[in-house]
Amino acid sequence: MHKESVNGRCPRVIAAGPTRAAVPHVVLVERRRSDFWLLAALAVLWVVAGLTGHEPWKPDEAYTFGLVQHIRQTGDVLVPTLTGQPFLEKPPLYFATAALFQRIFEGWLTAHDAARLATGLYLGLTLWWLWLAERELRGRGALPFAPLLLIGTIGLFEVSHRLQTDIALLSGFSMALYALALARRAPRRGGSLLGGAIAVTFLSKGLLGPGLIALSSLVLVLLTDWHQWLKKSVWAWALGFALPVCLLWPVALYRHSPTLFDDWFWLNNLGRFAGTAALGPKHEPWFYTKTLPWFAFPLLPLAAFGLYRMRWDPSSEDKIWVALPAVFAGVTLAVLACAHDARAIYALPLLPPLALLGSVGVGRLEAQIARRLNDACRFTFGLAALLLWLGWLVLFTRYPSFLAVPLLAQAPGYVEPLRVGALAWAGMVSVGWILVQGRIGGAAHAVAWNWAAGMTLIWCLCVSLWMPLVDYTKSYRQPFLELKQELASTACVGSRGLGESERAMLSYYAGVVTRREETVADPRCDVLLVQSRAGEVATAAPGWQLVWSGRRPGERQESFQLFRRVHAPLD
Repeated sequence: MHKESVNGRCPRVIAAGPTRAAVPHVVLVERRRSDFWLLAALAVLWVVAGLTGHEPWKPDEAYTFGLVQHIRQTGDVLVPTLTGQPFLEKPPLYFATAALFQRIFEGWLTAHDAARLATGLYLGLTLWWLWLAERELRGRGALPFAPLLLIGTIGLFEVSHRLQTDIALLSGFSMALYALALARRAPRRGGSLLGGAIAVTFLSKGLLGPGLIALSSLVLVLLTDWHQWLKKSVWAWALGFALPVCLLWPVALYRHSPTLFDDWFWLNNLGRFAGTAALGPKHEPWFYTKTLPWFAFPLLPLAAFGLYRMRWDPSSEDKIWVALPAVFAGVTLAVLACAHDARAIYALPLLPPLALLGSVGVGRLEAQIARRLNDACRFTFGLAALLLWLGWLVLFTRYPSFLAVPLLAQAPGYVEPLRVGALAWAGMVSVGWILVQGRIGGAAHAVAWNWAAGMTLIWCLCVSLWMPLVDYTKSYRQPFLELKQELASTACVGSRGLGESERAMLSYYAGVVTRREETVADPRCDVLLVQSRAGEVATAAPGWQLVWSGRRPGERQESFQLFRRVHAPLD
């Protein structure tokens, strides 16, 4: 291997032969020690920002936190339970991890902030496995494009820092990509890590993860040259590690209750996929066709550009390693398109392979196009940061009124506090972004750095400047603390239409677990809590009186009404 000078400054690495992993026929800028530390600092900043400092939000955070609370209070990791009722939608790996963080940081952080650190752990592991996968495929001298591109993905901007089991699934997919890449030269270690990845995805979200990994591996072996490296020993080691771990929880669940096992296996796995369970959001026509262009931006256009350039470049040497992420992305998209349920967050497993493919596109950008993209990144993120600062100033000063009034109308009663620490942090991040521009430069590989740094800047400003306002509108704290006062000394509370998230938050803030009319109504309850949607009129049977109503500040889609039974006077 030898180095050649590029513009007299940055050396590039050219492979002398395919003794380890085929190095792409692109300019691979040599990774300097400072590049690693810059990536590490950027990754830590992106992962840590926003993990703490806000209440559990609807929809996923609220009910996930309720499941975490059950494990923390009872120590039972076998049956995920939400306010006393089994909730078998997902296995307990993420919930148990979050409960462990609660125990570790008890007394230091609030229960929900401590639980959310589990998301930070799995986010960090996702970037770590992805970096190792790219290094294994492209060579140790290549800059880490894939983690940078993943950090800058729009689909991760909001959901990545929440209490979310899908983040653990994302980590498992990155681990699987690295395991298969490693198996080319180290079958035993690669197979063992592949088994670990299968276990992580299974215990995070059930059969979907292992099914996608197995199907992608099968297609990879049958349709590409990877059958030369993925020998039987790889699969033997993978199954040897995966089966004992994967079978432990389902077998224990079946022995505990065959009915609950059937609920998990048939209803929440196969039933959701086939649509026979009548659970979850239905798959709209062309849902992922409409969702991925923004959710997977900029990975999708960079991946398409890289594959296009590689297709017309007869001297390409990276078609073999590109097959790994391409097959994973293609199979995952095909399976998601066939599923009955569909949400944008279900596309998270697509992002790691698309990030690896996107690195192909970054490496093939022409100098003139790269300069324009770098200038566009600086202008776009600089302007966005300026608008976030000006918007916060309007929010704090309430001037000019024609901007402040419609803004505050979304959060009635909100008063922006003066938070000196948050402002200082936002200022430091803004100045740091300006200073790092000189370090990044304007070369083709700088596009990935610019985009990741810009998205991290915007995320940090949103967290430091705008988090209190968002938390004020998304949190259930205010209405449920009011409700707690109304329910003082009430032993039995019935409920109608109360969702999973609302049940979890009512238990957390008010310490109330209702008797749901949808399951087993309790005629002894003299109080009834009703959750109604927009356009609905909450009513109760004769003999009940409305004593309280409330909603989250600025909420227009749902509200809560509390009825109390009126006893007939004695004769």
